Amino acid sequence: MNLNTNKVEQSMMRCLVLLVLVCSFIGCSSTKKLKDNSCKESRVVMNDLKPKHVQKNTNGFKVIGYLRPRGYKYVKDMDLSWTTHINLSFGNINEEGELVVDQDITSVVSSLQAQNIKVFIALGGGGVKGEVGNYWRKYVDVKHRDQLISNLIGFVNRYNLDGIDVDFENDFLKSLGDNYNVFVIELKKALGSRGLSAAFPGRWLHKNVSDEAIDTFDFINIMAYDNRGPWNPNRPGQHSPLSLLTTVNDFWVKDKGVSKDKIIFGLPFYGYDFSGDKVRSAVWSNIVTNNPESGYVDQVGELWYNGIPTIAKKTHASLDMFGGVMVWSYGVDIFSDMSLIKTINQVVDAGVIEGSVLKTYYADSDGDGFGDIYHPFQAYRAPEGYVDNRKDINDLDPSVHP
Repeated sequence: MNLNTNKVEQSMMRCLVLLVLVCSFIGCSSTKKLKDNSCKESRVVMNDLKPKHVQKNTNGFKVIGYLRPRGYKYVKDMDLSWTTHINLSFGNINEEGELVVDQDITSVVSSLQAQNIKVFIALGGGGVKGEVGNYWRKYVDVKHRDQLISNLIGFVNRYNLDGIDVDFENDFLKSLGDNYNVFVIELKKALGSRGLSAAFPGRWLHKNVSDEAIDTFDFINIMAYDNRGPWNPNRPGQHSPLSLLTTVNDFWVKDKGVSKDKIIFGLPFYGYDFSGDKVRSAVWSNIVTNNPESGYVDQVGELWYNGIPTIAKKTHASLDMFGGVMVWSYGVDIFSDMSLIKTINQVVDAGVIEGSVLKTYYADSDGDGFGDIYHPFQAYRAPEGYVDNRKDINDLDPSVHP
């Protein structure tokens, strides 16, 4: 009996020792794993702290982006959390008066509408001329207008679109005469509950556009840019200054008497470079890819554009002055934290707080007090994990900074 008891005790002791060794091994392995992944875990926490949008726009403020076919493939990369409308650009008519587009829009329409975004087809564009211009002039005339409008409504129904944006510009718009007014008024009647908008310049309007036609549009996208460009190569300068906020308000709201809620202020995601033999355009993605510091100014050499602070200021002012902002164009944005779409989102999300000033803050992932130039954020006060400078050299190493 004693012998058996001793054997049992010895067996239990061996099991206990083995259990302690196993637990010790597991504990050491877990400790080592935690130690090896400490920086990784820290970065995950920082990402969790990153500011996020908490709701879709509910105050009626519109955020509208024009989108060309070459930008369709980037829709999945865009932060569209505050976008209310997308204008697919552009549709024009053929010899039979049928609306045609450069690329099938079925997929992009369903993708956008799944995000609760209204999708319009934009007609015309600034480049309408020649044969295409002749087709439009023929079909807006009384002899063919009903056929044209029927074709346009058929296109809208086929793709389940939410409306039409009429973007007739420059001398082409002037050449349509009073046919333009009759066309848009009858088009709106045919659209019924669907939307009708237009694109117009910021500080003038062709005299053939009537007040009745202006009243017909649900809202008006104001092209508050292109003050300078290839057409005046010897006058380099800012093509979209902050002063256009006042210019647009004076012309459209005060002089024309259009409700400020119908005015959508335009923002350019491009600029003009006057440094070469000819003036060339430059898009936002290329501007900041070449040098991230370019994202925080409006001019580099002879290249003029709107940087992040200016886009933020214009959007913030528009929250009070107008009914929304419009962008030409979404497809040339950069799809990172330096995105101008994200800048707009952050400003709209912050809203208007009297007596407070929006600032640009920068992510400080390593907690050393120095921010990362590649990760800006617009806010009234620094969100957790953000600072008010962009001086960090390596934001993943707290020992590396100026």
